[in-house]
Amino acid sequence: MDIPVLDVAKRTYFNNERGLRYTEEQIENLKAMYELSRKFRFTTSLLISTDEAISNSKLDRNQIERARVLVGKIRDIGIPVSYDPYGQTALSKFQQQVFPIKEPQANTILAICCLDQYPLYKQEQVEVALELAERVKKDGSLYGSGSRDVPVELGVHKISSYMRIIHELAQLLSTDHPKQFRVFDKPDSANPSAPYNVLGEFTPGFYFFNPIHPAYPRLAREIHERPDLIHQTGFSLEYLAAGTAGNIEGGVTTGYVHAVRNLFYSKVTEADEIERASKFITAQTSQVASTSFGPHLRRFLREPERQKPLVELFDEETLQETLDIMRKAAT
Repeated sequence: MDIPVLDVAKRTYFNNERGLRYTEEQIENLKAMYELSRKFRFTTSLLISTDEAISNSKLDRNQIERARVLVGKIRDIGIPVSYDPYGQTALSKFQQQVFPIKEPQANTILAICCLDQYPLYKQEQVEVALELAERVKKDGSLYGSGSRDVPVELGVHKISSYMRIIHELAQLLSTDHPKQFRVFDKPDSANPSAPYNVLGEFTPGFYFFNPIHPAYPRLAREIHERPDLIHQTGFSLEYLAAGTAGNIEGGVTTGYVHAVRNLFYSKVTEADEIERASKFITAQTSQVASTSFGPHLRRFLREPERQKPLVELFDEETLQETLDIMRKAAT
């Protein structure tokens, strides 16, 4: 039996009609993905969580039944589904797929991406993902970063979006080998945001991990030993994993994958969104600072020389305010 080069899971969460309906609308796309997985010999699954079993669930009985029917339809296609009604976090799905408790197959690259951000429904979309997985194997790297080929906004308003991007790129520049995250062979079709074009993407949301890399067992062990972070909202362990790879010369392989632009459904004032971004950055920085990547992050935050690439990309006020938030949280 052939061992697949790639085992990729899509993750999603919904707790309202909009999210449920979106997932229901993906049935035909999921059928296409399954057929492509058979053609190109990769394995795929879906990690779904809802809040249906939580006391203050926003889902009514009809929606809960529709969710169960939906899971059955996806399984009937042939795609394995992990369904958690207790609001499983994105980090828990991350750990489950790319750092499983059970020892993974040595020659298979483990990957995870978001259902709504990374289509794998057309041959060209699958081919670039498989190409990146193959290069991770060939390079012998720990981590493959699937950079988005579209502009990225991490907020409705410019300042809050920039704050989130600065927070991510500050962590990229905290690594010992930050230039590894850049994609130097950019296809003509790629149209990334300027900061990511210059520095690369640290945690784009499509991740590839190589279980035979010497650093993988140690990283997996640290992640398994942090249930306090696994069950938190946010991406702290994803930052840890990318940072660990960035500290290893040759630890990162990069490439563009097909992505769709972020959709924002809710209306929020600029002031409220800035406050949310500040709280997010504070919480995530504090969590990352408690991991083995913490010393690298603190070193970056106290050394202006390392911060110069950000000075050239962002306005000084937003940059310094964001770094100040991170300094306070990292202590």
